[in-house]
Amino acid sequence: MTLHQFQIFAAIAKYGNLTRASQEVRTSQPAMSHQMKQLQGFYGVKLYSRTARGIELTDEGRVLLLVLRPVLEQVERLKTIFSKPIQTQQVKVLKIAGTYAASVSLLPALIARFRKTHSHIEVDHKVVNLSEIERVVISGDAEVGLSSSYPRSSQLAGEPYRTENLAFLVANTHRLARKQVISLLDLQTVPLVIPGASGGIGLIERKLRALEEEKGLKFIVALRCESPQMAKEAIARKVGLGIIYEEVAKDDIKQGKLTALKVHDFRLQGQTYITYHRDRSLSEPAKEFLDLLRRSRPKGFQTQFSNINQQSSLSIN
Repeated sequence: MTLHQFQIFAAIAKYGNLTRASQEVRTSQPAMSHQMKQLQGFYGVKLYSRTARGIELTDEGRVLLLVLRPVLEQVERLKTIFSKPIQTQQVKVLKIAGTYAASVSLLPALIARFRKTHSHIEVDHKVVNLSEIERVVISGDAEVGLSSSYPRSSQLAGEPYRTENLAFLVANTHRLARKQVISLLDLQTVPLVIPGASGGIGLIERKLRALEEEKGLKFIVALRCESPQMAKEAIARKVGLGIIYEEVAKDDIKQGKLTALKVHDFRLQGQTYITYHRDRSLSEPAKEFLDLLRRSRPKGFQTQFSNINQQSSLSIN
């Protein structure tokens, strides 16, 4: 007893003619007759008989046909369903961007937290420099950004995320490595490795220039690095004293790869900002990630930002 036998029997009952039934099921008449002999033998009954008018079903044949019809209808329904291309469910994607420091020290842990409760959402994480972060958010290549600068464009909204300490780092074999504390005078005697793109003035360099005017000092910027990894490599090779985000370098300091120094009566702090388009609606994944960012701010962090001075992204203490 097979499905093909049932389909042959249904075709014979439909047409009352072996030739037409053979054409529908695409089976030769001898093969069809053989299949019907097996089916009738299985049930031990005669399902049809030949007459002068063609094929007529027996009482048993009519009962079998009555039972078979809904089964064969379901088989045809399955054929219809699977004959069409399967429409795959559209995958939801969270599109975010971060500057290099944020992408190394903050976003990996945040993405991991997000994925624990949103495993069905893919994350597209773009790592860009400071000059690019606004462009990718405005264009829609990213919906939410995490940056070390408050957005300048009026198209973008900005919220403070957290305060970041900056570390003064040298190679373990650098002449200043034996000192735990150096002065500003020491700082101006060594080449500096700082974040930023060549040809541009980053936030740290801007603050150093302000300090030069205020204190009458002169700092030497030897290298601007777009990525923290590049900066750490340059520091380790004694290109100069590096000023980079403490969070990015903490493992290198702990492992003894780099030495952290304190500058007497001087400290640099940076601010990390959340940014997103002011007028464009966020997707559901982006809304939920933004909510995670807001909830993950350090306790007691000031969330009221309307009076923040947009130019003071770094402070000196």
